Amino acid sequence: MRRLRKKFDVPKQLWNRGRIDSDRQILSEYGLQNMKEIWKAEARLRDFMRQAKRLVALHTAQSEKEKKLLLDKLVKVGLISPSSSVEDVLGIGLKQLLDRRLQTVVFKAGLANTAKQARQLIVHGHVAVAGSKVTVPSYLVSVSEESSVSFVPGSSFAKQHEEKKTKVVEKKEEKKSKEKPKKGEKSKKDVVKDGEKSEGPKDKGKSKKGSAAKEG
Repeated sequence: MRRLRKKFDVPKQLWNRGRIDSDRQILSEYGLQNMKEIWKAEARLRDFMRQAKRLVALHTAQSEKEKKLLLDKLVKVGLISPSSSVEDVLGIGLKQLLDRRLQTVVFKAGLANTAKQARQLIVHGHVAVAGSKVTVPSYLVSVSEESSVSFVPGSSFAKQHEEKKTKVVEKKEEKKSKEKPKKGEKSKKDVVKDGEKSEGPKDKGKSKKGSAAKEG
């Protein structure tokens, strides 16, 4: 039987207080299940950096091909910009990688109220990427796929989300109608008041003529 290779390395200073506090903060912010998910992300990041360091030192035709493949891969998932070089790969941070996880994308897209709820939705098969169901929270969403992240057709959460969006739009429209006029603009009340003021002197003139006619 083939032995499965471990996909992460346990930190050397496992009980370091500073590292534990930092990891707990990341767990809370990204709704991760346990420390292993952080270690897996760090291992993936180290793999990218290891490749970059090796390729920086090489100047062969093969290394140039490998550089292009690595850069294209990282640009695709939004970790670096299209104009980046291999040296820029060394500057990618852990949070940048975590931001590209499907769980984070679902939460930031407003499909879930919390990062933990986003994880539940993905695991229970409510989320689709480019029309295909994805049940892996750590799936790295490419830049081209980001706009296609949605609920699976027929999901009960899809209807709830549409109702929520409708309410938000209605609230925005209601707020706009109640907003005060901008500088230089007059509200309807001000227009009515100005109209009353302009009519005021005329009315007074008419009343004076009427009183003079009575006296005559």
